[in-house]
Amino acid sequence: MALRATPSTQVVKENLLKPFTALFVAEAFGFGPASKLIAIAKLLRTLEGMTAVYLGHGSAYELCRTGPFDSVIYGDPTDLRRGAEIHLQLSSAKVIFTAMEFRPLPLAKSMGVRTVVFDSLFWMWPELPCDLNDVDLYLCQNFVGVSERASSLNHNVMIKIVPPITISKGLEWSRGESVVVNFGGMDNPYVTRAGVVGYATNVLKVMIPLFHQLGLKVDVCGRRWVMDELRSEFSGPTLSFQSLGLEEFVHRLKHVRCLITSPGLETLYEAFTLGVPTYILPAQNNSQIYQARQLRGEVQRLPGMQWEDVFEDDLLEPELGPAELTQQALQNAARLGATNSAGAALRDSLRRFLEQDRELVVLQRREQYNFVQRLRSSSDLGAKEWSGLAAFVKRTVCS
Repeated sequence: MALRATPSTQVVKENLLKPFTALFVAEAFGFGPASKLIAIAKLLRTLEGMTAVYLGHGSAYELCRTGPFDSVIYGDPTDLRRGAEIHLQLSSAKVIFTAMEFRPLPLAKSMGVRTVVFDSLFWMWPELPCDLNDVDLYLCQNFVGVSERASSLNHNVMIKIVPPITISKGLEWSRGESVVVNFGGMDNPYVTRAGVVGYATNVLKVMIPLFHQLGLKVDVCGRRWVMDELRSEFSGPTLSFQSLGLEEFVHRLKHVRCLITSPGLETLYEAFTLGVPTYILPAQNNSQIYQARQLRGEVQRLPGMQWEDVFEDDLLEPELGPAELTQQALQNAARLGATNSAGAALRDSLRRFLEQDRELVVLQRREQYNFVQRLRSSSDLGAKEWSGLAAFVKRTVCS
């Protein structure tokens, strides 16, 4: 006897085949959330009938405007007033994918839009930044403490721990001659433009004399307007200042001598996956302070220096909030000097990294790579499942 499709299965089939719009948003601050959104959008391009629309501003827009989207709209997805752009976009969307931007979720849910959240700081939040009732699928990027946090929650939401999201998987580093200094997106809700430029300027003033002494060619990377500011402050034939898209940045890392970077987790995942010798600069903001501390506990041979190494005070010792932690980190950067003991400590640490023998470099690269592999192997979605994210989302969210 021929099987007849039930009404429910007919609806599922029609929904899967019917063209639909997916709205993509990311937290405006920094490059990390936007880079994850781009990686997710690429994996979802195989979804049948999907039109991908990105809505955003700030650092995220700077990175996403050349991303894998059918339409890119400049606007603030956290402006929830009636008539704002987010209302217009949600009215025609079937699903919203958001990387670290939680504020549109209640509105999306109230409008009948399915919601998928990507959270790279799930392990860090004192309290979750959203109501799980507003979420259909919660993707937590794996890190130290994520599994324990997820298992402690009492909820009915589908929470999946996903491996570190990188576009460098499958690529391999080969030693080049230039050094990349990466400051990342540098945006943060607790910092001013002057604070952002001040951090980069003070750190560079300490490092540049060492680069000149060692005869190194250096490419400095970060937000466009920050690079413009630094270019007017520093000059020289061996210095360049560039704002690169994610793919361009990763391909640049394939052929460098080493990477010197602020401790943004997304850049470190890319570098560790590629096997790039990496030195971690003191933190720029609150989340980087916590990330650097956790990484030191997991990766033994992790070259770098944090504020507690430069100054006697431990920023995590007092119970400071995120704004106070970020301000203290920037104040510490202002205390660096090209000729004082704090600057000398950072410069000496960096010299040891740049002049270390290759056997030690091999050990460091292996430990950093193995750390990422441990996170991949302990995730709910393995490499095969993650590469097939489109099928998973189609089955669980878009049906």
